[in-house]
Amino acid sequence: MAESNLILTSISKEDLSLMIRDAIRIEISEHLNNQPKKVEVTYLTRRETAYKLRISLPTLHLWSKEGTVKAYTIGGRVLYKTEEIEGLKHSYRNQNNF
Repeated sequence: MAESNLILTSISKEDLSLMIRDAIRIEISEHLNNQPKKVEVTYLTRRETAYKLRISLPTLHLWSKEGTVKAYTIGGRVLYKTEEIEGLKHSYRNQNNF
């Protein structure tokens, strides 16, 4: 059996309460710091998306149907993720020298 040293000391109720509170605060703080950061997603309207891509609204609709651009229906509105549109814009710029 492993030998262990046990030290008993008298601690006041208030001191014990403070020690426990501090230990809990440290654990909660570490837990919250280890949580992944939420990335805020921003969306563009159809008009904003067409303007950024320099295309017409009918072309944007066609591209959405073909899968060239992914459209998201949120609250009855068709929206596009800003990050995806910027990526598409850069890829087309590199291909077609916009």
